[in-house]
Amino acid sequence: MHGCFWHLHTGCSYSKMPATRVKFWREKLSKNVERDRLAVAALRRANWRVLIVWECATREPDAIVRLSHALFAWINGREEVGEIEVNCV
Repeated sequence: MHGCFWHLHTGCSYSKMPATRVKFWREKLSKNVERDRLAVAALRRANWRVLIVWECATREPDAIVRLSHALFAWINGREEVGEIEVNCV
């Protein structure tokens, strides 16, 4: 699972840049995103399917139901890389 803040979930309200030490945080979080990109690429080279579950998809009261349906659909699908998220803007 990716934390929306820690992995810079684009467009997500849980992914706000701190107002202090902006340069530090931008560099740190950008490195997390790059590491994620490299990890997904390595997994794909090893013929793994990759599913990213974003933190925002787990925060609502009905998350367990929605997640179970989304996971079932992804497992039974053919996508090589997928994401489970909600529109949390």
